[in-house]
Amino acid sequence: MKKSVKRIGYIAACTILVAGIGIASQAAGKSDAVSGAPVAGMAVSLSDYYTAVANGIASKSVTESINSMLKNSRSNIMVLSNEDAGTTEAETEKATEPAAEEPAYKTDKKASVLTQYYNLGVAMPTNGYLNIREEPSTDSKVIGRMSKYAGMEVIVDTGTGWYQIASGPVVGYVAKEYIVTKEEAEEIAVEKAYFAAKVRVDGLNFREGMSTDSQVLTQLSNKEKYEANAVYGDWVELNIQGSIGYVSLDCVTVDYFLEDAVTFTELTDLGAADGGAVQPTQAAAGGQAAQGGNTQNQGATQAPAPTQGATQAPTQAPTQPPANNTSLRQQIVNFAVQWQNPNGYQWGGTVLGQGVDCSGFTMAVMAKFGISLPHSSSAQAGYGRRIDPSQAQPGDLLFYSNIGGPINHVAIYIGNGQIIHAASERSGILISSWHYNTPVACVSLVG
Repeated sequence: MKKSVKRIGYIAACTILVAGIGIASQAAGKSDAVSGAPVAGMAVSLSDYYTAVANGIASKSVTESINSMLKNSRSNIMVLSNEDAGTTEAETEKATEPAAEEPAYKTDKKASVLTQYYNLGVAMPTNGYLNIREEPSTDSKVIGRMSKYAGMEVIVDTGTGWYQIASGPVVGYVAKEYIVTKEEAEEIAVEKAYFAAKVRVDGLNFREGMSTDSQVLTQLSNKEKYEANAVYGDWVELNIQGSIGYVSLDCVTVDYFLEDAVTFTELTDLGAADGGAVQPTQAAAGGQAAQGGNTQNQGATQAPAPTQGATQAPTQAPTQPPANNTSLRQQIVNFAVQWQNPNGYQWGGTVLGQGVDCSGFTMAVMAKFGISLPHSSSAQAGYGRRIDPSQAQPGDLLFYSNIGGPINHVAIYIGNGQIIHAASERSGILISSWHYNTPVACVSLVG
């Protein structure tokens, strides 16, 4: 079965209310790629749109629509017609429209990744991550982050050492010195692009086998991207933290991707924020505290193994503010996020800066603050105080597994519905949605 696809080269006039801002539709009367509404012809230059964005005139919805079109305009690349429409039905696993053409993943890798961008930029910070700011100034609020090798649409060169960019859900400003463009960016993009499936529905079933009768291992979040191994007919084989399973091809976009930016707000100012080298706090960079060699690491004792976990899979991001030890929680989060790095993962590793796995990362971070943990995600779930994942506070640990299986992954909750974790050799240490996979347990080690 072929996937349902349309070519996006038009924007619904009803979504663009700013006078004089728009992109000419390919033909009057065509349907909007999401709503199916008729599209009126529009003829306004792209430069006018960019100017409007730079001046803050264009709305967020307009920006997202235009950037979606731009990503596909260079070669009229095919994308799924309802990619961002979503659904509330967890069992939706079949498309409703017949396919028009072969999907993009059947094409050449280079063409596939490069045609997703109109004016490609690639992040090349020296410390593993790059801050995205609300305004073109280091005094401006941080609104997002991107890892090294992340891709972006370069919208405007401000002429003052900053680019305005769009990447994933974030539109903001980045220091120009840490961005490469043109041929250099294209070469890096081709080298770093990875084969993945981007989820298009809410609560997508991740199954043990290639059948709707197969056991559901967990459910995946809309708009998240997951590493793909292969496509088998109507099913895509995914690898999630070493667990192999399958999702319906009709519910994902399969292609080669670069990483996107993520929304992010610092709890406090970290200082070296815009791509330059970060000097992590005190001795942890050298590994002593991370390895448990510091004498301050003797304070924690193992709590009794909890007898009950969460009775229901949480669906809402934690919202309860920290009740106590706020300063310590902020310190833990601010220290942990300094280690975001696509090259930071090493199976079996426990030394920050030299490579860590998921439990090695949490163990090393907590060791910095005198909290001793074992080098095992399942064992770490037995420490501290067990709480429902929906009640997580910054600095708490969230645990993941396949349904019915043992805990096989751990992350640090950093607030705003996000975690930082040592995800895989390909992804390194990165910030993700807390619900990229359904958390099965949460423990508080603070207060």
